[in-house]
Amino acid sequence: AWDYGFLFRYSNDYNQARLVIDSDGTWRLINLSGNESDYKFTDIPEGTIYNLDTSTGGSNRLLLVCQSSSGWLYINYEFVAVFDLSFRGTAGDVAIGTGINNGHEIAGEATGYTDFTIWSLP
Repeated sequence: AWDYGFLFRYSNDYNQARLVIDSDGTWRLINLSGNESDYKFTDIPEGTIYNLDTSTGGSNRLLLVCQSSSGWLYINYEFVAVFDLSFRGTAGDVAIGTGINNGHEIAGEATGYTDFTIWSLP
């Protein structure tokens, strides 16, 4: 099992939204809130990705658009989902990651990426 995705509207290690793309062909939106000694993961929506390339050496193009209380996910140029982001209305940092879910790391392997870009919407 493996995963990768975006950590966004990130204010610290315990306050962020996570959009996770999983090797089983699903996506999940997670809200992480709290502090170092008391934090909580809350699953928001989840869904299926029908065009995810899980082949050895395969690649995927991910696009996450967030504006105000709405988010849109596109994978490999196809619309996947729209979701409510009102649970995390404040701006924050953006990061990409792998092995976001415990146990979803593959020892000795690396996940490369190219063209990671952040745009400001009008």
